[in-house]
Amino acid sequence: MSLAKELSIVALHGFTGSGEDFFGFHDKCKHVSNWYCPNLPGHCGDIDHGVNTIMCDPTSTRVFLQNYIKDISPSPKLLLGYSMGARAALHLALVNPNNWRALILISPNPGIKNQKDRKIRRDEDHKLANRIEIEGTSSFMKRWKETPLIKSQKMIRADWQKRMHESREQHSSLGLATSLREFGQGNCPYLLDKLNILKMPVLILTGMNDTKYCNIAAQICEKLTHAEHVTINNSGHMPHLEQPDQSSKTIDQFVSKIDFLQ
Repeated sequence: MSLAKELSIVALHGFTGSGEDFFGFHDKCKHVSNWYCPNLPGHCGDIDHGVNTIMCDPTSTRVFLQNYIKDISPSPKLLLGYSMGARAALHLALVNPNNWRALILISPNPGIKNQKDRKIRRDEDHKLANRIEIEGTSSFMKRWKETPLIKSQKMIRADWQKRMHESREQHSSLGLATSLREFGQGNCPYLLDKLNILKMPVLILTGMNDTKYCNIAAQICEKLTHAEHVTINNSGHMPHLEQPDQSSKTIDQFVSKIDFLQ
């Protein structure tokens, strides 16, 4: 298979993250030359003077990404998303499936099928969003990093954690709250039954210790029979930063099998 000399990737971060989260990791992925890592709506300076200048709902997030990508030349053919960013990647890929030669999903969740369960999650997201606005970003982030889902991020190397912490200090409480209300799982449509239109190669990475998302990945693979699911040893919800060597090697092996010159 042939690789483009200047292979570009669009990489989308998770909730409370930023494009800075991929710093360091992208140097380990030898087959990808150019990384484009935008800050998703509601994150890192998108809120100015207390006014929400960017909407975070699924449609607005997709349009934001389409506008971001149209200025990249040559057009990137590889799309990666982590957690919330994986959700954004799926929304984008489903609308423009022919724009992408491959899709990499890290700890993805295509949504909540049961409407009652989705409403329960939406109510929970709204309560948490209200709390973020009341207590402020710094207090929320201290508590958030202790939640069971992301507690494994303590395995990330210290200098990367420091850089991530510094970028998270740029968030506003209004921005994070708006992202949670409008692009949380409770407010997003269920996508699993739509995934069969995606014909490009798909790689799914999950941490071996993240049982819930390993099970979700298996469900996605039932819909996408051409998808490849790899579990990363000794990692949780953020395997690409908790175990960057194993994750980058897996991504390189996946990318090397794809002809990006077609």
